[in-house]
Amino acid sequence: MANCCGRRARSGSRLVTVDESGRDVYVPGGNACAMNLTTSYLVDGTMPSCDRTCRRG
Repeated sequence: MANCCGRRARSGSRLVTVDESGRDVYVPGGNACAMNLTTSYLVDGTMPSCDRTCRRG
């Protein structure tokens, strides 16, 4: 496992963090950033090039 951004990660995995409250799994609070990243992966398998943090709004 590789160390990515101070965490242990599986090879080929990405972490998408949403800077909002709640425990939503998909489309947290209607966050466009998280929705776009997740939808891209679910529709065509495209992952972000690295871990991402989506800010509020």
